[in-house]
Amino acid sequence: MGEHILITREEGLLMFRVCTHMYKLGIKHAFAQIETNDEGACLEYLSSTSEPGFFGLLNEEQVYDAHTFSGRVERVAREELKIKNGIRKIIDKVYCYTASVYSVFLVACLQMYRKGIRDYIRHPKSGNLPLLDNKASVRVRWTEKGLKRVDARDFMLDIREEVEAAMYRDGNCLADFERFVKDGKFLNPIQNPRRRVIPEVYYRRYILMLNQALRRNEFYKE
Repeated sequence: MGEHILITREEGLLMFRVCTHMYKLGIKHAFAQIETNDEGACLEYLSSTSEPGFFGLLNEEQVYDAHTFSGRVERVAREELKIKNGIRKIIDKVYCYTASVYSVFLVACLQMYRKGIRDYIRHPKSGNLPLLDNKASVRVRWTEKGLKRVDARDFMLDIREEVEAAMYRDGNCLADFERFVKDGKFLNPIQNPRRRVIPEVYYRRYILMLNQALRRNEFYKE
């Protein structure tokens, strides 16, 4: 809890960019599944990654831990966004999941990816999918009326809402566990959520510091 760090302007911009891409990736992967009449796979994925510490990508059909997911995020950033050194430095700072503000970046990536899947399920085929790769579609939202461009501040609010949802989920999970322990109920050590739950203070610091990093770049004027 004694971690004293500050997300730099460059890191903030990079994280924001990766989160916008993860949202688009969620839409694309949901499209691929629904095109084959397999909406059930999307729903199963959303269920399997709804608990703290469970990560994955829809197209891989498996769930894994934060360490493995960090590698997936790095690969997406390097191969699809052509970001190399910057993403490696950020991933290196996620030295121990649940013990670093930077761990919340992985949660933000997952949550925005899941949001992309949910939005496409709600409004399948409402927009033109190839437009996702258009340079003009830097920040978009998939709606019932198709793709809607949003400004940086709007998209940051989306990230904040998704991260806060994960924060409250983690808090509820930990509270449930502590009630079990207080009632004297036995739980296998592997069920202990403390190894999967990020402290609330890190969630709040991350949201604050990411917002400040973007403000320092006057990013919200776009």
